[in-house]
Amino acid sequence: FEHLAFLATEPSAASALFTEAGIPVRPYDSAEHSLRRPLPFLRASVRIAQGLRKSRATVVHCSDVMAAFDVALGARLARLPVICHVRNPHEELPARSRPVLRLVTHFVFVSEHARERFGMAVPAARASVIYDGLHAPRVEHDEARKAIGAELKLAPEARLIGMVARLASQKDHPTFV
Repeated sequence: FEHLAFLATEPSAASALFTEAGIPVRPYDSAEHSLRRPLPFLRASVRIAQGLRKSRATVVHCSDVMAAFDVALGARLARLPVICHVRNPHEELPARSRPVLRLVTHFVFVSEHARERFGMAVPAARASVIYDGLHAPRVEHDEARKAIGAELKLAPEARLIGMVARLASQKDHPTFV
């Protein structure tokens, strides 16, 4: 496989991340979806389609719903399948965005929760749930555990449990605690 990252023209850490990994980056201009003024969005979508054709892409993977808003129409104009990775429920999707999201060929949700609470109906044939998986290498925990326990002034026999997540309601920290 060859990879190419299409990124919105605003400077971002993602651009540097892809470039450092040896993945070519091609910027694209996005335009706001507007039912009153659709021409800027349509023009941007045509330019995206041209860029995708020029790059000889065979599939478009949108890393989130916002990316799908930006590129789904362009990808479909280029006659390419569009996969949208959905990490958050997006319970409320603006009505103006739903027609663009209907162009997505397949949605991949990271949980049943995200799929069930998605702001528009997605037929089962166009949706999958694939849980994020992490390979956690084996690490000698004794020294790290002792150091953390001492820093937190815990008894040596105390159990230590942690959660690594951003502070957001969907991460449900109260249940963990």
